[in-house]
Amino acid sequence: MARVVQRSSPPYLTVLFVFLFFIATAAAAWFYNSWRGGDKLVSQRTASLEAMATSREQSDDAMTAIKDRARTENRKRTVIGQYRQDVNDLLRAVSGAPDTPIKQVMVTVGDVTDNGGLLGQVARLQADLTSARQSVARLESDFNGANNRLASERAAATEMKASLEAERQDLSDQLAASQAQVTDLSTRYDEQVKRAAGDWNGRVQEQESMLATRDDEIRKLEKTIRDHGVRIIQLQDKLNKQSPDAQADVRADGMIVNVVGDQVVYIDIGSRDRLQMGLPFAVYSKRTGVGADVPIKAKIIVTNVHNEIAECRVLDSKTSDPIVENDLVASIAFDATRTPTFVVEGDFDLDADGIPDFQSNELLRAMIQRFGGAVVDTVDVNVDYVVMGEPPSHTPRPGAEATPDKIAQWEEAQAKVGRYHDIKAEAIKLSKPVLNTKQFLSFTGYAPEVATR
Repeated sequence: MARVVQRSSPPYLTVLFVFLFFIATAAAAWFYNSWRGGDKLVSQRTASLEAMATSREQSDDAMTAIKDRARTENRKRTVIGQYRQDVNDLLRAVSGAPDTPIKQVMVTVGDVTDNGGLLGQVARLQADLTSARQSVARLESDFNGANNRLASERAAATEMKASLEAERQDLSDQLAASQAQVTDLSTRYDEQVKRAAGDWNGRVQEQESMLATRDDEIRKLEKTIRDHGVRIIQLQDKLNKQSPDAQADVRADGMIVNVVGDQVVYIDIGSRDRLQMGLPFAVYSKRTGVGADVPIKAKIIVTNVHNEIAECRVLDSKTSDPIVENDLVASIAFDATRTPTFVVEGDFDLDADGIPDFQSNELLRAMIQRFGGAVVDTVDVNVDYVVMGEPPSHTPRPGAEATPDKIAQWEEAQAKVGRYHDIKAEAIKLSKPVLNTKQFLSFTGYAPEVATR
């Protein structure tokens, strides 16, 4: 059988193994030392990083935003560098100047903080800014409104200017036409004056002759009118005598109820009968009664009115025939049941001096109204009495040289004369009592002092 001979390994393998073992051991020692140094470095850097920012601060949103901004805005800038840049930007924004020391900025921020904080100041400034902007907006609105109004007013002014210019032009045209017309009329007037100048003197003489002739005719007519007036008066007097209906209806209004001495009497008429103070009465004897042809015995005037009686003062009486109780009193200006109506025309001699008194017509009208009567201007069926004074005087017509005022006065006087005769004729026609001055004053118990009361 064959014999296997076992050969021993060569020694170089052992050497190689040992060599590799030493190399591995050295490498392990080196790697171990390197790991220890790196771990120490990592620990140091971690400690340094923790000193700069904790792990929580490193992972919060603000740090993440800084990291993102550092990566996007400037790839060469670190997070710390970006943070420093942000701080510098903030300091610049707060101080308003670059490279301002942080301590100075802190002093400024501290002053602001003492006054409510920077954000509070900013909020107030923003509020002020908002208010200012609102004011500016209002001012702009007012300004725009004013501009709009100004534009409207300018447009209106422009339109008015155009209208006024057109009107001015129209007026200028009218003025030019008027001036041309005036020139034409002036030329024609001058021509007419020249034509009329030739025969003017002859025509003047002819007109003067005609005026003289007419003046003679007017004088004749005035005489005829006067004669007719006298004839009318005569006929009226005759008619009054023949027609008792046209006589004044004088009747007793009351009686004397008491006599106190020779100056004061009482009558049985009072305020219930619408008696007015100041009214005069004629006193008639109780034996003769009252009538148009019956003489009066006295005149009295009412001085104090009571309900049923009145006190009167005696104005005129006769010692031979004194006033006694039951004597009758009457006045055509008084009526206890109605208001008597009068027409008053002409001028009147109220003080019996033969001369018509100044404004006697107005004075008599006022006296009748004061006594309770009514005065109208025209005669009709409702009139009770027509009182006729002196007729207006006739005046000759003014000559050709009279002024327009003189002619107007003459025409007015002629109208008064015509009215006087017309009223008298109408009274006769309607059979109304026509009283002259004496009759009226007698029937009313008038005395001169009555008109002045």
